[in-house]
Amino acid sequence: KQIFGEIENMLEENPKQEIFISPSWTNGTDVLARFFFDDPLPFEMGSIDSYLFEKHEINPDKIFILIPEEMDKAVTSNKFNNIETLRTLDYPNGLPGFYFVHLAYVDNVDELFAEEQKERMTLLESEVTDPQGRVFLVSYPHLDMGEVKNAFDGDDNSLIRTLETNPMLLQIRPVESLVLNQVTIRIGGTASAVTIRLIPVEGSSEQGLVKQVTESNDMRDIVFTFDKPVSVEQIAIEILNVNDGDRAHVHLWEVRLN
Repeated sequence: KQIFGEIENMLEENPKQEIFISPSWTNGTDVLARFFFDDPLPFEMGSIDSYLFEKHEINPDKIFILIPEEMDKAVTSNKFNNIETLRTLDYPNGLPGFYFVHLAYVDNVDELFAEEQKERMTLLESEVTDPQGRVFLVSYPHLDMGEVKNAFDGDDNSLIRTLETNPMLLQIRPVESLVLNQVTIRIGGTASAVTIRLIPVEGSSEQGLVKQVTESNDMRDIVFTFDKPVSVEQIAIEILNVNDGDRAHVHLWEVRLN
């Protein structure tokens, strides 16, 4: 509560002052803020991660109010060449609770963001075994939730989530010959476009199929059934959150190859 009093004082001194504050210091920060301020809130509330993952224009006079964990992120990111601490607001135990700082990006920050984006787009590779004992080599994007094996374990409750890559791309190569009649992909309620590409053995023509679903409150099984069995060398699956940008999280619960 004291921090909102500090913000009130800052805005009384300068009603045009730009302020950014982390909401991570307590639960329901946005609700609490509305006890002190009318909508729309006269400051920006969010995670410093948004400034670390993507370049934003930063007014030199803008004041960022960061908790210690986010201050550490800002310092160790090497993306800011000037972190000017104006003052701190301590907890009752005397430890710093909030840092009031000015931030400015380093001159080569565009190169840093480009390098990170290139690394995120590079697919990783793991070997997974499904409940039938079949082994696959799977290429997949960087994840921030779950392991890629979760998508092949037959458990509808386990999942994976991309770090910040939309669409999610999976390239699945069976170690032994695989004949497919159907592919089922279990996703959540986000409006999605799901594309599969089958690369048959012996140089046959590639097959591509697309299905699109609107937003829903329920989990969905996206089912692709083939006219005849297909002996495949590789299966590529693309899951796109159609209403989100290219840095969105994409969730996947299960891939079933029958």
